[in-house]
Amino acid sequence: MLLRLFNWLMRRRLGKEMTPARVIYTRLPGLLWRTLPMYHLLERGLGLERSLRHLIEVRVSVLNGCTFCEDLHRANAALEGPEQTPALDGTSRDERYDARQRAALRYVEEIAQGGVSDAGFEQLRSQ
Repeated sequence: MLLRLFNWLMRRRLGKEMTPARVIYTRLPGLLWRTLPMYHLLERGLGLERSLRHLIEVRVSVLNGCTFCEDLHRANAALEGPEQTPALDGTSRDERYDARQRAALRYVEEIAQGGVSDAGFEQLRSQ
């Protein structure tokens, strides 16, 4: 029942069911219960403005090499309006971003490379 609700919500939000989610959650239904709090946190619990959240989600997807996730996050940003999508494919050295955005991007880039430096964490904290 929960899987049907989840798939209905995906169809409503994205226009179709996400094939990876449909395959994974059908085979491992208990995983859905573990990921729902994460989805809730992303949607309602973070104190980040949506444009920064979309920027981080797209960058993490690129760094992880998941084109499906990248497309999904770009689509979510586009659903919220054109002002959410302008510069979603830069790096932490990109001058289009303000200091807060560059600090967040630098932080996720360091995580993807295997660890965060103290300087990187302090820079993120200061923002």
